[in-house]
Amino acid sequence: FFFCLSLMLRSATRVIRRSIPVTARLLHTPSRTFSPSIASASLRQLRGPSVFASPCRFISITQNTVVELEYKLHVDGELVESPDKPIVYMHGVKSICKGLEDALEGANPGDKLKVNVEPKDGYGEVNPALNLEVPVTDFPPETHDKLVPGAQFRGKTPAADDTIFTVLARSDDGATVMITGNHALAGKNLDFDLNVVSVRAATEEEVAHGHAHGPGGHHH
Repeated sequence: FFFCLSLMLRSATRVIRRSIPVTARLLHTPSRTFSPSIASASLRQLRGPSVFASPCRFISITQNTVVELEYKLHVDGELVESPDKPIVYMHGVKSICKGLEDALEGANPGDKLKVNVEPKDGYGEVNPALNLEVPVTDFPPETHDKLVPGAQFRGKTPAADDTIFTVLARSDDGATVMITGNHALAGKNLDFDLNVVSVRAATEEEVAHGHAHGPGGHHH
């Protein structure tokens, strides 16, 4: 078992029932965080003035459109995500899970949808091979005090390369940590309440970069 020496550790901001840390996001496996609910281009909360100053009422969601979206996510009947502000993503570039992207294809500004995403079209089934107990000595010494429940880092195992792992627990003597490389929503049915706020055509630069720019999108 081998971990990349360049570890990215951070504390999770939320803990789901049974003390499993997760923040639901609408992403596929993220490049910076573990997550949840929908991880490589991120769906980011809209901050500041909307980039949709003139809503494109006649543009439907399709490949290379930039979508401003409000959503709520329920898992097993529990509300796990309800952002205060819309998120922005570029459609058709795998910014969000397949089941959600498929459901939004062809939707228009003002549409409200209820979408159920099964694991096969969401974050897959739980892979037991990615649930591991690892000696703390396998990590660089300078990271030992950061290996607490909720911490995340990038590593690899024989079962998966370049995976985001989350620390679930540390042994009483501090000698080992329980970690998982499974997405926090793996094996879960995802129930979304969606409101399509606005849709616009992506710019040439956004298409070239593969993500939305400006407020709520990616900043260079």
